[in-house]
Amino acid sequence: MVNVSLVGSTQRFRWILQLSDPAKFMENWEKARVDSLIRFKPRILFLPWNESNYATTLFEAPELNYIDDAVAVELEDADTNRNKQLKLVTNNFFVDIGSKNETTEIYLGVWPLNNSIEIFPNKIGDLQGKELRIATLQYLPYSQVSPELDGVELRILKSFCKQSNCSLVPVTDDFLWGELFENGTSNGIVGNVLQDKADLGVGAVYLWYYDHIEFAYPYMPSRVTVLLPKPSPMPEWRVPLAPFDFALWVALIVSIATVAFVLFYMNHYLQRFSSHHVSPNEFQSWSGVFLRAVGMAVGQSPQNAFSAGSTLRIVFTTFEILFLLYGTVYSSALASVVTVPAYYPPIDNMRQLYASGLPWTADHIAWVKNLMDADEPFIKDLLSKFEVHDQEMLSQLAKKGGYGFTIELTNGGHVSEASFLSADMINNLHVMKEALYYTYSTTIARKGSPYVDELNKLLHKCFDTGLLQLWESDMISKHGSSIIQTAFKLSKSAKASNEHHELVKLKLKHTQGAFILLLLGNTIGTLVFLFEFYCKSMKQVVKPTKMN
Repeated sequence: MVNVSLVGSTQRFRWILQLSDPAKFMENWEKARVDSLIRFKPRILFLPWNESNYATTLFEAPELNYIDDAVAVELEDADTNRNKQLKLVTNNFFVDIGSKNETTEIYLGVWPLNNSIEIFPNKIGDLQGKELRIATLQYLPYSQVSPELDGVELRILKSFCKQSNCSLVPVTDDFLWGELFENGTSNGIVGNVLQDKADLGVGAVYLWYYDHIEFAYPYMPSRVTVLLPKPSPMPEWRVPLAPFDFALWVALIVSIATVAFVLFYMNHYLQRFSSHHVSPNEFQSWSGVFLRAVGMAVGQSPQNAFSAGSTLRIVFTTFEILFLLYGTVYSSALASVVTVPAYYPPIDNMRQLYASGLPWTADHIAWVKNLMDADEPFIKDLLSKFEVHDQEMLSQLAKKGGYGFTIELTNGGHVSEASFLSADMINNLHVMKEALYYTYSTTIARKGSPYVDELNKLLHKCFDTGLLQLWESDMISKHGSSIIQTAFKLSKSAKASNEHHELVKLKLKHTQGAFILLLLGNTIGTLVFLFEFYCKSMKQVVKPTKMN
């Protein structure tokens, strides 16, 4: 009999126990199960100690609600001569312990059993109408509680119940995915599973590291990113600066400085070593050559004529060609900027989000749980900007603006529809291209759950047949919002929501940058003139004084 009892899955822990108080053992076993890192599914054979009928009391232990393979051997009289025989009974896994008018044990037979009777029958294959309690939430396309129980993950469990003869009962609360607190309390989907209020938990539950729960095979890949305010148009006064980026402006300034330096020293040495060189007056001072270099950059030709065959003329012509190229590129880019409005760069990755200092928010801390163990300092600083608000507050912040909102993008290219999302909100936002992280959704259960093995087999069948992708599209088309999904696809453009898509007349505001430069130049020129006039006046006053 001992050898027969050990036949079975090599991945299952097996015990043969002969104890004076087996119910006490089950109580202690439950405590050890919670604190252990090993996720085992027990198969237990109880042998009698001194009581003949102990199985009824043993199987009333609440721990047996979650063990499908428990068999007790009882001694009973075989005949009037008080000869003993071994009676085998197993726990009635198909009903909850404490149910009225239900027996806690199922008679298997007398040892030795017939070949047609298994000591450890596969109870998960036929649950005989048992109700499975499912912790879930309203979160399309994964799960839907109302108006009907539906969703990709709930369809998986419905298929499981169809093959295992069971039914689903939703278990919900107001804490969404839930949390496990340091004092041992918990809530939400995670809490309902930990507290055995639910047998399984689904609803975009990620692979969060919890010691006290078990995961089914991960099946729905997704990525979490952020909806951010679309970049605003650059102010019109920046139009003259927009054609060149920072590097090109630096290259232009360096070119002007280089030209001024070359012209000054080339003119200086030509005067010393060439008797035929006639030097223009403006090349004999640093201010003169610098202004000439700036004039060349804006296409201004010199008034002074060079002597025939002057080396300086050749060099000067070369520099004019250089600045002609600069001017051509600038003019072409300026025409493009005036025609197509320029925008500030969008926020498309985590480092840019961190550098922007923009606050971002969601309806639960679970959105960033995968990032909490990150070692990068900028991610830790980024998490300090994360805020948790309820659905009503999120809707208000969406209208107010200035916030980022976490969203989930499914493997099928859809956006998961949180209750605070609306088409108007998405129209004013764009999707950050780089994901915060990639993850998988899964089903959670209590550690040592008897359902996980059979559920994993079903999940592999769903993978092989492509049912998950089909169900996702069907859920979006049947229960989702086509307006939100369309707005999401349009939001992938990083352009501003208030952009004019039709041609507009050129207005004064489009050229205000040029007038600002004109005003700035006139102001600087006037100040320099007044300064020079003041210096000259001071020299005229000081000179007679020294002569006297």
